[in-house]
Amino acid sequence: MNTPSETKIHLYEVGFRDWRFSHKLAADTDSLVTTIRMLEEAGIERIEIGASVNYKKYPELRDTYEILRRLRKGKPKAKYGIYVGPTEKNYPSVKINRLLQKGLLSEHPGLPDEICVSISASEERNFEIYQMSGNSIFDCIQRHVEKAQRDGIRVRGYVSAAFGGYKDKLDAPVSSAIGWCQLLFGLGCYEVALGDTRGKADPEGFKKMWDRMKSFLPLERIALHIHTHWYVNWESHLMRVVRDGVHTFDTSVFDLPEPSRQNPDDLLPFDRQIPPNASTQKMVSFVNQLNTDFPESERTKMGGGRFTTGVDLEKVRQAVSYIRGVLHR
Repeated sequence: MNTPSETKIHLYEVGFRDWRFSHKLAADTDSLVTTIRMLEEAGIERIEIGASVNYKKYPELRDTYEILRRLRKGKPKAKYGIYVGPTEKNYPSVKINRLLQKGLLSEHPGLPDEICVSISASEERNFEIYQMSGNSIFDCIQRHVEKAQRDGIRVRGYVSAAFGGYKDKLDAPVSSAIGWCQLLFGLGCYEVALGDTRGKADPEGFKKMWDRMKSFLPLERIALHIHTHWYVNWESHLMRVVRDGVHTFDTSVFDLPEPSRQNPDDLLPFDRQIPPNASTQKMVSFVNQLNTDFPESERTKMGGGRFTTGVDLEKVRQAVSYIRGVLHR
């Protein structure tokens, strides 16, 4: 429980979906379940454990519901989310029944605590990833939300490429990011994460776009979903939005080495050309450092005292070390 002198910074673990989707590096189901449980012990409260998508296209995610089934056998300490692709057959209850009928699940795992839905501020990305327009994706998201509300499941939204830079800096107008955010909140999403999908939002460009966005958005319900490319700007982005009251950030335990500025692609063998998510362990360290970077007087003006994640950094490091060993990285 937070004391009045603390400001809680919330971490949403997305690596088990986003990192696996982007990298296609195999990890066995047992090891993934073990890593999730290690993160729960570290104090991570929300974990996106996988995705409900076309598993022929994304075979690395086909064990999502088996992961959920195994986690439910224990004593969950976190809330489990599953990303749901924008077609009706991907909704969890529909997908689970199909997997059971095909003998790909031994028993019903139960429904996730929440589903995650996504739309892009870049119309080019919508067509490239989903072969659908933004309007068509939104129609499907609306049907997902209606089902989730009947099932008592929360819904979290993503707006990807919210800061441009999908193919170039001008391919996702600010008005598009704002508009999709407002529509997702209107549907009933409890939180919307804004994505710097390519990790290429330089500090000045990010500042300009953020300053135009923030007055139109409920900042206490906004998260930042950052990918780190050779610009390595995520720390400056975080400093900026924390000052404005954004206290939720998406991170990944799959903490692989970041690329060098001299050779930006030397450590980025991405099958789908998406750079890594912001690191969970680096984010915990960064939040701890905020207490030094922000003087007490400024923290007081921002409505709180010391920043805290409530996460045990050493236990996160143990989880990182474990999954790196599994992946031989």
